[in-house]
Amino acid sequence: MKLGIPFVSLLLAAALAGCQHNSDIPTPIDDSDSNPEANSSETITPVAAPTGPIATATIGPGGGTLESADKRIRIQIPTGALSNSQTVSVQALDKSYCPGSTGTAFRLLPHGLAFAKPVTISWQYTEADIHGSAPEFLRVAYQTTKGDWHTSVTSGLDTTTRGLTVQTTHFSDWSLFQAIHLDPAQAIVVPGGSVELGVWYHLPPTAPGDVVVPAPTRVEAKYVSRWTLVGQGDLTHASMNQATYTAPRQLPARNPAIVNVDLNVPVTIGEKTYASPRLTSNIYIVGESAGSGSIPTSGEGIWVSVDNGAWRAFAGGVSLNSTQNVIEGKSGSDYVALGWTGGSLGTFRWTTDAQVIFSLTTGKRLYQHRYGTAPSLSGGAIQLVGRDETYLYGTFTVQPAGWVDTTQPANPTRGTSDIQGVFRVRRIN
Repeated sequence: MKLGIPFVSLLLAAALAGCQHNSDIPTPIDDSDSNPEANSSETITPVAAPTGPIATATIGPGGGTLESADKRIRIQIPTGALSNSQTVSVQALDKSYCPGSTGTAFRLLPHGLAFAKPVTISWQYTEADIHGSAPEFLRVAYQTTKGDWHTSVTSGLDTTTRGLTVQTTHFSDWSLFQAIHLDPAQAIVVPGGSVELGVWYHLPPTAPGDVVVPAPTRVEAKYVSRWTLVGQGDLTHASMNQATYTAPRQLPARNPAIVNVDLNVPVTIGEKTYASPRLTSNIYIVGESAGSGSIPTSGEGIWVSVDNGAWRAFAGGVSLNSTQNVIEGKSGSDYVALGWTGGSLGTFRWTTDAQVIFSLTTGKRLYQHRYGTAPSLSGGAIQLVGRDETYLYGTFTVQPAGWVDTTQPANPTRGTSDIQGVFRVRRIN
């Protein structure tokens, strides 16, 4: 399906109206002493290629700071860590091969540079980095010259600023990874469909500091205390480390269904202990019932509910580009569109300009992300929660959306409605 460029232009015009022991600090790995069992073919990975801008600084015995171009990673070199001036740099990598990796990996250069005192690496994580996991289960690992990955003990975690810190005495390739996670972290099912969920780990709950990051293993059932479901559907489990979610046969009033897993694995970071970490999976129910008692086989499109009414399906697609991303759907003469600038994952709240916009036309009513005559900006947002090579999926809310009767341009009738939507749309570029 091609997006209607004139329609998109009209849409935009309308929108404009703590303390750590030295034994926990990783040091350069001597590959000849590596554990042969740990360095199995499952844990040896390729070396990624650098991408994007490189940040460089010259730092001497007095110490200094270096951070990546995107501000995601910051390296603080203390006084006395270097005996003479040294040019250091950080650059993003095109891929992270670390098992369980999340987000962007980085290369710190010169590779293998050793420090006389521990250097602090501070990492800014995002909401996407903890999908299916929890901040307390985020870890940082570095790649050895052998090609495997070793984890570092987390020295600090700030869930308010979303900051994670570790210490090291050498440079290498570094990556975030999820030590424990719920799989899948998000899923798409059609009404009446089901999805299997499991709790996995890359590090056992009792793992020490500097160890090899292995391939994932299912968490022992004894570490899982309970499963809970928020939303419609059924959740069953034959054992505590795996479960099955079955969606209702009709689109639910609220999307997504949320599956929570509580673990009895206390995690201590610095001086704080997280007693009952929780993992969450968001399961989006999309599609339409194919008839009484039947299960549909298609879950592609955009579904919209106005004032908790019946869900309406729109066939559509998404165009992703560097200037304006647009999702457009049509159903007969009615249409829905969402636009935003920025990435293809994350939360984008409505704006008064054309940055983040919403429009829905059904019959004689035009709904938008503003309401009243002033107008006021609607609450809610577009939440882009997953993508693959073919699809982008997520949800949106407009609370309240403003509507106007388009058949009375001189003295239009106005009002407000609550709108919610869910989408799984095919990428057209």
